[in-house]
Amino acid sequence: MPSDIDPSSNDAQHAKENAGWTYVKPKSRRRRTKPTKPSTHELPPQHSQPRSGPLRPLSAIDAEYRKTRSQWEGTSCCARLRELVATSAAGVGHVSNAICLGIGTFDPSDGAWEAKRRTFIQLIAFLIIVEELEKFASNKSIKCYFQEPAFTETDTLFIQSLDHQVVESPTGFDMVKDHSLLFGVHLYRPIYAAALRRSLPSIFVGTSWDVWDQWVSSEFFISSFF
Repeated sequence: MPSDIDPSSNDAQHAKENAGWTYVKPKSRRRRTKPTKPSTHELPPQHSQPRSGPLRPLSAIDAEYRKTRSQWEGTSCCARLRELVATSAAGVGHVSNAICLGIGTFDPSDGAWEAKRRTFIQLIAFLIIVEELEKFASNKSIKCYFQEPAFTETDTLFIQSLDHQVVESPTGFDMVKDHSLLFGVHLYRPIYAAALRRSLPSIFVGTSWDVWDQWVSSEFFISSFF
């Protein structure tokens, strides 16, 4: 089941360094033991809404992103992530688009740094995966889409400032094709079901197969870094 480890802890970093890419074989149709459902405290609300009230300026969010990215790119976790993609993605084939689901807001109502940091780290990891995949496409750009109901207006402007696109639900689900990268960490099972209902992506980064294997019955790559 998804890990309860804080993504910023040393244990989480160790887990990332030992994470691997798993090629999942088709499952038989025999009856299986129902997997344990992830605890809801570690999952985002299913119907998150952007908060009201004064919002942080775009410049503040951008400055925190660049500072966090600069720090994280110097860690062994980041180096390991790049290595995993570089050594595993060659056999995946061309990835033409990347969809990121449910990373959270960069401007939580309580201003909690840990919540913001988790969102920033997931964003950075997603973009680094995309960068590494672009190297296998002769540096051809991979279009990135973000679906997060909790995004504030400033969150959307920030993503757009990075030359990426924010889409409303369920548009992001419908963009998942067999040549896609799908990134969604610790989401509700219905969210994964909606994202995977049309096609299985080339690469999936999110909650492990053992938790949600009843929702798919074919082959795809799974990688969990958080």
